[in-house]
Amino acid sequence: MTVAVPFGKRLKQARQKAEVSQKNLGILAGIEESNASAVMNQYERNTHIPKFATVRNIARELNVPTAYFYTDEDELAELLLLYGSLNSANQKMILENIRSLEQSGQRHNGEYEQIHPKPPPTIHEK
Repeated sequence: MTVAVPFGKRLKQARQKAEVSQKNLGILAGIEESNASAVMNQYERNTHIPKFATVRNIARELNVPTAYFYTDEDELAELLLLYGSLNSANQKMILENIRSLEQSGQRHNGEYEQIHPKPPPTIHEK
């Protein structure tokens, strides 16, 4: 079974939103100018996945959280973008609100388990 890698999709979305070319983004992220466009194209097609340090550079240049590139859930990706766009005081406020919700018991109440059911027991667990 092949698992889709979200990196290329997220990279392309963020790059296009920032209205920057593959070549310019690659150069800004520290990739050699002669290879920048080709390398960024390979990243967007998931032909190659960059090292984490390169992803950090790309995230910095696109002004998005590094984690954004690694989530395959669209709502979480949007949440990361929105969170990353806030100033630090508002980020702290959001975290406090989430912690408060979690502590008050207003969780998803097993919703995650319903969406992502546990696999059937193995032979050894029966």
